[in-house]
Amino acid sequence: MCATAECPAGTTTCATSRARCDVDLTSDRDNCGECGAACPPDQHRDPWDWGTGPNLEVAFACVDSRCVMRCQDGFADCDGIPDNGCEVDLTSPTNCGACGVACAPGQPCADGKCGCEPPKVACDGFCVDTRNDVAHCGACHQSCGGGSGEPGEPPTPPGPIGPIVPPPGVGGPELAPASQNTQMDCINAECKLACRPPFADCNGDPDDGCEKDLSVPDDQNCGACGAACPSGTACDAFEIIQESTGRLRCGCPPGLQRCPLANGLHSCIDTLTDPTNCGGCGIVCTYDDRAHSRPVCRGGICGLTCRTGRGDCNGFSGDGCEIDLETDPRNCGACGHECDAEIGQPCVKGRCAETECSGGVR
Repeated sequence: MCATAECPAGTTTCATSRARCDVDLTSDRDNCGECGAACPPDQHRDPWDWGTGPNLEVAFACVDSRCVMRCQDGFADCDGIPDNGCEVDLTSPTNCGACGVACAPGQPCADGKCGCEPPKVACDGFCVDTRNDVAHCGACHQSCGGGSGEPGEPPTPPGPIGPIVPPPGVGGPELAPASQNTQMDCINAECKLACRPPFADCNGDPDDGCEKDLSVPDDQNCGACGAACPSGTACDAFEIIQESTGRLRCGCPPGLQRCPLANGLHSCIDTLTDPTNCGGCGIVCTYDDRAHSRPVCRGGICGLTCRTGRGDCNGFSGDGCEIDLETDPRNCGACGHECDAEIGQPCVKGRCAETECSGGVR
C-alpha cells in the first residue's frame, strides 16, 4: 500500500468538515450518501409524555449510504404503511410480541409473551403474585382488606392472626391501631397481622405491637432487630446508590471513608479513586466538557483522561485533549504520528490514507 492524497472510498469533505475526508457517507446520519443529506429525526414518546405531537415510534440510521427506518423497541409496523410509522404496541394482548399474535380472552401479555410466568397468575388482565399481593392474597380477588375484593362487600375476617413479623415490603390497608404500627399483609399467600415498614417487633411483646422504628439509627438494632454494631462503629443512614434511598449500616467497610451527602444521608467512598471525593470528602475533580476529557482520581490526586479518539498531545491539561486523533494528519491515531504532508495525505479514522501501489510495490 502507498500513501495517497485521495479520500478513501465512501469518505469525503463537506462544508461542515473540520478536516479533509472526515465524513463517512456510508454511515453519517447528517450526510447519508451525499453532503447535507440528513436522515429524519427519531420519534419516540416516553410513557409519561402525554403530548399531542406525532408518535411514529421510529428510528433511523445511515446504512450503506441509505437512510434506513426501524421500529423503536417494543413497537412494530404491522400494516406496512410507512406514513403512520410503527403503529402497534407489542405489549398489547392483541399483538403480543409480534404482529397478529393474540392472547386468549383475559390472558395478559407480559414481556412479549401471552400468559404469566409462574408463580404469577392472571388477575383482571394483569400478572400478580398471590404470595404477597394484598388485593389478591392466595387467589384472585381475595383481599386482605376484607371480602373478595368486590365493591360493597363487607370485610371478612382473615382467619387466625399470625405472629407479628416484619413484612416483605408490601403495603396494605391498616386494620390495627396506628400506635401499634401494624397492618394486615399478605405473607406466603395468607393474610396476617404484620409490622408496617419500617417498624418491627424487637422485644417480642405483642402488647406494644411493633415498637421499634428501624429507620432511626440504633447501635443495638441497626436496620434489623438485634443487629448490634461492633465496638468502635456507629449506626448511621447510608444511601443505596441503586435505589437512592437510605439504609442503616454500621459504618463503612475497611478502605472506604464515610462521606456526608446533601440529602442528610452518608455514603461509603473510596477517596483514592472517586473523582467527586478525591483525597477527601467533597473534593471534586473539575474539568471542561468542551475539552473532550473526563476527570479521574488516581491515588487521591485529580487528573484527566482523554475520550476515545482524542489526545493530549501538548501535555498541557489546561486545554484538555485538544487533538482529534481521528482526523489530524500531524497526530493520526497517536500523538506525533504524521501523515505525508508533502502530498497532502489525509488522516481518516485514525489512519493515514493509503491505496494500492502502482505496479504492486510500495
